[in-house]
Amino acid sequence: VVPFGPEDNPVRNIVAGGSYTFAQLADGGISVWGTASNGWAIIPDEILNGDVVVTQIGAGSQQTIVLLEDGTIRGWGRNNYGQADVPTETQQPDNPVIQVDSGGWHSVALLEDGTVVCWGRTDRGACDIPPGIGTSSNPAIQVAAGGDHTVALLADGSVVCWGQNSFGQCNLPAELIDPVRDR
Repeated sequence: VVPFGPEDNPVRNIVAGGSYTFAQLADGGISVWGTASNGWAIIPDEILNGDVVVTQIGAGSQQTIVLLEDGTIRGWGRNNYGQADVPTETQQPDNPVIQVDSGGWHSVALLEDGTVVCWGRTDRGACDIPPGIGTSSNPAIQVAAGGDHTVALLADGSVVCWGQNSFGQCNLPAELIDPVRDR
């Protein structure tokens, strides 16, 4: 085991992608190691130079999505399904992105108003946000991207999952569907 991160700029977050790993440093800088054959682990110059500050990293199978300090996002890496593209609805100053994640072949962003935006591979349902989810009347407060599925934690404490379910990854446990309070 080799420790990483100097005392004056320690690692504050780690994220693992398909075959690569990121360390996010306290000053907003990032470091990456592992496979980089399709560009997913090659950090863009604007980030390397410190021109923008990264606040969160979403490492997918072969793409990376980062949230910047100003609430915008950047994406890079393999883009065969558009999973590294940045949708225009995520670049609105009056409703900035507050969280990002990236899965197998798709990416997801959570906007300040609780709206969920998914993009990338659409044939497995990971980007088919259920009606009424991530709306002003039913906002999300957290999102996560899996291999071919997406999960949202809603403001009321409920969990919603959509996408491919071949391994039961969208079969919510009974205690999440009908929680028993005060056990």
